[in-house]
Amino acid sequence: MVKIYHLIVTVEVKNVEELYNMNIIKFAKTAIKDYRRVGAIVPSSRYVAERIGKISSDKKMIVEYGAGSGVISKEILKEISSDSKLIAFELNKEFFKELVSINDNRFTALNKDIRSV
Repeated sequence: MVKIYHLIVTVEVKNVEELYNMNIIKFAKTAIKDYRRVGAIVPSSRYVAERIGKISSDKKMIVEYGAGSGVISKEILKEISSDSKLIAFELNKEFFKELVSINDNRFTALNKDIRSV
């Protein structure tokens, strides 16, 4: 059985510096350019990423489809054990560049369609 969840994420920005630190503008521009394949116009909120990280903590193999800029990937890596693996798929080349900057031997980023595996 596959469960599909629909999330609406709101972002509260207290000042302009915070906006730039979160990299929302770059994410939104990339999402708009590739709107047919990108499912969000802002990255997942810190709360959503932390919750997904926590529910992933006891898993040994995790596959993340549409990893975006890696917000959720980083939280998962904080929670999983040293012998766990996370494989992240991302088709968008700009987002993939962000993913490959994650330096963790438990993490593999792939710039390909999951259907090709």
